[in-house]
Amino acid sequence: MLGSTDSLLTARRIALLNESECARAVDAIHGLRAYWIDTPTPHLHCLGQALYQSPDLPSYFRSADALNPTLWTTFGWLYCSMIDVLTRVLGSRPLLNPHWAIPGFHILVFQGSGPYSGGSAHYDTSYRRLRPDMPLLPDARTLTATLLLQSLAGGCGVLQWAMSCTE
Repeated sequence: MLGSTDSLLTARRIALLNESECARAVDAIHGLRAYWIDTPTPHLHCLGQALYQSPDLPSYFRSADALNPTLWTTFGWLYCSMIDVLTRVLGSRPLLNPHWAIPGFHILVFQGSGPYSGGSAHYDTSYRRLRPDMPLLPDARTLTATLLLQSLAGGCGVLQWAMSCTE
């Protein structure tokens, strides 16, 4: 799923990986279990550093510097595929800022038999804050991408709505 912050949310489905490539990525994620970051949300872990999960900028940059080489070595093929597909779709090449964390993974480890309520509804704006107490930075040409590698046995999904992040 791809959403642009240039206007109201515009989402569409874009083919990126086949089934064996998804399995390759999932296996690699599990192979890097020692690098997973626990979150306050039960069953949710991250591989890679998210700005909104960092207590401060120095911690964020230390963690990003430590994790980026491992993520790039392991998932460079996936990042290149994603950049190539987005370049075709957008008509211009998206860039990864070498000074910030490269995209990581949210990992849901759910062993239950009932429904998992998931996270709360939100608009991804963490890239627009350098610190949690800062006001939002002016909107930039940034993207939010969700890449489902493996779904829960009972299914899963992402809700979307036509709303800007300022509403």
